[in-house]
Amino acid sequence: MCFYKAKQPSATPLPLQSRLEATYKKAKKSKVWENLQKQKKLESLLKELDALMADEG
Repeated sequence: MCFYKAKQPSATPLPLQSRLEATYKKAKKSKVWENLQKQKKLESLLKELDALMADEG
């Protein structure tokens, strides 16, 4: 299941941690907070991330 729009691959892909940080910064600046449907999707994704990190132990 794809949660983001596909972009052209860059010459050097960002490491996963950098991508996560960049996505977080973009989300803070976006209007996702004003859209109820997007808020619900974001909540779902955050729950998935929390669960992923909880499994880490």
